[in-house]
Amino acid sequence: MAKRKKKELTLEEKLEQALVPEDEWPYEVPRNWVWAYTGSVVKIIMGQSPKGEDTTDDDSCIGLIGGATDMAELYPNVTRYTVKPTKLSTKEDIIVSIRATLGRPIFSDGEYCLGRGVCALRSDIICSNFIRYFILNFEEYLYKVASGTTFLQVSKKDLEHMSFPLPPLAEQQRIVDRIENLFAKLDQGKELVQNALD
Repeated sequence: MAKRKKKELTLEEKLEQALVPEDEWPYEVPRNWVWAYTGSVVKIIMGQSPKGEDTTDDDSCIGLIGGATDMAELYPNVTRYTVKPTKLSTKEDIIVSIRATLGRPIFSDGEYCLGRGVCALRSDIICSNFIRYFILNFEEYLYKVASGTTFLQVSKKDLEHMSFPLPPLAEQQRIVDRIENLFAKLDQGKELVQNALD
């Protein structure tokens, strides 16, 4: 029996599926923003661990990110490699720990094999820095929706159904610049305090 062709959605139906209904907004956003479901504005690449026999210490192979232990503050901290990568991140993706330690978003500065403890977030309409700050702000949500007895784990469905506050691209960059400026001032303040203590 032949498969029935899936009905093509209209633009209005696609928009309805992408946007969070106003009565479900976590909070008010400016008029030129929208609340969208993460899965409609971000591509989510769930990790899949390579077989044990395909991992190696040979750093000429593809770096393997299995979970939070392979993640430094901003970039991967690779100690294991694989000869047969499964799911791959690309440069500019945001890699997020989705098993045991949840959140901890970092930048992918190259191509890495993603193990099952992580996923990559990729978008052509949202800048990477903005996605990273969004995940940092919603780490509590990840713990709330996670399931599991031995290890907490977040599913792709959980990630896709997160409510994402989406501003225009220029405003995303302005927000990122402002956050980074504040962090720089905070670092400068810490340095001044340490100098005074010394």
